[in-house]
Amino acid sequence: DTYAYDVESKDATFTLSLKAKWSTKDYTVEYDLAGGFVQRNNIAEYDPEDEDFRLINPDRTGYTFAGWTGTGLSEPTIEVTVPTGSYGNRIYTATWTANEYTVTYDAAGGTVSSETQTVVYDTNIEYLIPERIGYKFLGWYENATKHENETWTLTRDLTLVAKWEIFTYEIKYELAGGTNHAENPKSYKVDSATITLKDPMRTGYTFTGWTYEGQSIPSKSVSIEKGSIGNKTFTANWSANLNTVFFD
Repeated sequence: DTYAYDVESKDATFTLSLKAKWSTKDYTVEYDLAGGFVQRNNIAEYDPEDEDFRLINPDRTGYTFAGWTGTGLSEPTIEVTVPTGSYGNRIYTATWTANEYTVTYDAAGGTVSSETQTVVYDTNIEYLIPERIGYKFLGWYENATKHENETWTLTRDLTLVAKWEIFTYEIKYELAGGTNHAENPKSYKVDSATITLKDPMRTGYTFTGWTYEGQSIPSKSVSIEKGSIGNKTFTANWSANLNTVFFD
């Protein structure tokens, strides 16, 4: 409509006509996706005569959409429809729930406190530490990729396999002047076959046995059993031979 008004100025009176101008849409709709994204844009403007329109829900990597909060909503709502006849500017904010994923552990001969672990996207994870007697833990691997404590950014479950390095233990011999048997080894591993020590030799003496690991009584039957661990020290014990002297 056009409206006419009489306007009085200092020198004259004249008529001023004013015409109202309207925007195409009356109200705006703003969206805070909180790190998410939409495949196609939501409606940004509307007026009361528009048909019902429904908000397009966003996506977010590693998260599940938990609903919209904002104009006219008392709690997060997943399906939001603005009915015809609505009015007023609107603001909507997306809310999210971080996804949970499962880590499955293959200790590859070792032991671990749990075979699975639940992790939450975008949070820190401390991987479990396995144990294996006689082995050094080198890390958790997914094929050739090593995983260490990190922020979880995978959008899938994960299976990790432990990688190990076997320890080599030293065997020391304190021979007290003797000569060790050539077949007595200088080292062993946890998976080595049982080792039975051979007797050393010493000119003028008889070997009476080995003492080891705090034992004070010599033993001639000494073995390192398969599955043993740790460095070993064996001490040879001797008895001087008695020489017989004949007189004419």
